[in-house]
Amino acid sequence: MIGMESYSTRMFIQRVLVYVFLVILAVICLLPFYITFVNATRSSMEINQGLSLLPGSSLGKNLVALWGKGKGENLNIFRGLRNSFFVATSATLLGLYVAALAGFGFAFYNFPAKRFLFAVVLGVIMVPAQLGIIGYFQLLSAYHMLDTFWALILPGGANAFAVFFLRQYASSIIDQEMLQAARIEGAGELQIFHWLGLPLLTPGLATMGIFAFVGNWNNYLLPLVVLFSNEKFTVPIIIGQLNTSTYKTDFGMLYLAIALSLLPILIVYSIASRFIIEGISLGALKE
Repeated sequence: MIGMESYSTRMFIQRVLVYVFLVILAVICLLPFYITFVNATRSSMEINQGLSLLPGSSLGKNLVALWGKGKGENLNIFRGLRNSFFVATSATLLGLYVAALAGFGFAFYNFPAKRFLFAVVLGVIMVPAQLGIIGYFQLLSAYHMLDTFWALILPGGANAFAVFFLRQYASSIIDQEMLQAARIEGAGELQIFHWLGLPLLTPGLATMGIFAFVGNWNNYLLPLVVLFSNEKFTVPIIIGQLNTSTYKTDFGMLYLAIALSLLPILIVYSIASRFIIEGISLGALKE
């Protein structure tokens, strides 16, 4: 009896320590976001005076200054949000569909050079995308696609890691017997993919969708290289321009712009976070 009580006490202490550790970890992860939103309500002078965890009273002033930048220097953060949302959503949807189609094919179909092509996919994952930006710029120039949103959307269709992940995920949750049963019922291969494959791949698609959306939303280098018109600038470019003042940087306005850029990501992540957990747990990689 004493041994059982000692064991229960030890387990309780371990559980408390785990919870305390998780709370501390959560605070460490969330604190930068909180400070960003707090600084969005403070003036540049207050921010320069030191760190504060209490909101300020300069939110309206920072918003007016940010709006003035949009009017005076054509750096409209709200237009940038719209551009970023359009580009990130389009590139993510294109990438997910192509990756799901390719991953499904690698998982359940045999075709010439299958192993070689999958090895190419794995090799592409290991190559930094920045290495091909010069060639991509020349390709866009040849097809007169510079300074267009297509220049940012099309690379989203070549998400090698999403192909690898969805191939592994499809192999873990879909049986060949299910596909064969659909064929017996008269379904074509594309019908099987759209009616059977895509619904079952939803958790994995949501998982990859979050990572792809965040990556496309935060993309700075590619828009910087291929976009020239202020009207087409995405949020990272506009924030970078706001931080290059000749005389001084208005940190309150800059933090407000960053806070506004974080809101769509936080909203999308909060909606789809349960799919990330489910997708990672159910889609454990296997060979």
